[in-house]
Amino acid sequence: MKTNFLILFFSFLFVCTSIHAEDCIELTNKILRGSVLKNSPDDKAVFHINSNTADETFQNAKINFLKIIEKTNEDGNRLVDILEDLKKKDNIKDLKHSKKNKEELLEELKGIRKQAIILRSVFEIYSTTHMSPEQFEKFTKKLGKLNDFLDFDAWKAIPDGAKSTAKAFDLETIKKELNGFTASTPEATQLHLERLKKEIYQLVNKENLTVDEFHETRKHLKHFLAITQIENKKEGSNLDETFKFLEEMNEELGSLRDDVLEVEVKAINKGKKLDDEDYQHIPENLKSEIRVFLKGFKIQID
Repeated sequence: MKTNFLILFFSFLFVCTSIHAEDCIELTNKILRGSVLKNSPDDKAVFHINSNTADETFQNAKINFLKIIEKTNEDGNRLVDILEDLKKKDNIKDLKHSKKNKEELLEELKGIRKQAIILRSVFEIYSTTHMSPEQFEKFTKKLGKLNDFLDFDAWKAIPDGAKSTAKAFDLETIKKELNGFTASTPEATQLHLERLKKEIYQLVNKENLTVDEFHETRKHLKHFLAITQIENKKEGSNLDETFKFLEEMNEELGSLRDDVLEVEVKAINKGKKLDDEDYQHIPENLKSEIRVFLKGFKIQID
C-alpha cells in the first residue's frame, strides 16, 4: 500500500508547476487518503430483467424527470427563471454574499440533474441505441457544468454557464426525444451490461487514467447505480447491499474528482490553465472493490 501511495504522490508532483504550492499539497493529501468503504459489494448479487423491465423502468424515470423539470411557480417554469437570474452579473454579486441562498439554489439544481442522470442511465441501458438522445444529453452535461461552477464559486463562469444551459434546455425537443424511446430486448440489455462491466474492468486495471477515462469509469458505474436504485425499490429485490456499495463508491469517486475540480477552478480564477491530461487516479483499494463488484454482479433474464 505504501508503494502505491508513493507512485501516486510522484505522479501528482507536476501539478505544482501550474498552481500554488499550498493548493497542490492540499490536493495531493486528499487524493492519497485512501478512504475505507463502509459498504462492500455483494459477490452473489443477481439483477433480474424480463420483457417488461425496459418499458416500465423508462416510464417511471421519465415521469420523475418531467415532474421536476416542469416545476412551476407564479412566474412560470422554475428552471427557466433560475437560469435567467444566473445570467445577470448583478444577481451573481448578491448570490456571492449569501451562502444560504447559494446552497439552496445549488440543492435545487442538483435535484434536477439527479433525475436527469437517472434517466440518462435508463436510456444507456434500456434503449435500442444504448445512448441518451442528443438534446437531452447536451442539457444534462451543461447543467452539470453549471452546478460545478456554483459548487466551487467560479463566479465569473456562472453567467456563461447559465446561458449555455438555457440554450440546451429545449423542452419541446427533449420531450420529442423522450417520446421516441424504443425499448431494447432483455437479451440486448444483458449483452450491453456485460459489455459495460468489461469496459470498467479494463479501465480500473490501468495504473493511470486520463480525465476522460476517469469520467467514463464514473459514468459507467453510475449506470449500475441507477438501475440498482430503481430495482431496489421493488419488492423482493436482493440488491440492497449492491446499491449501498455503488452509492458509496459514487460518492468516493465524486470526491476525488471534486478535489481536482476545486484546484482547477482556483487556477482558472487566477488566470492560469491547469494541464490535467494524466492526473486522475483511483486508489488501489477502491479499484479492488470495483473488481469484486464486477465479478460478482450477475444479470439474469427471467
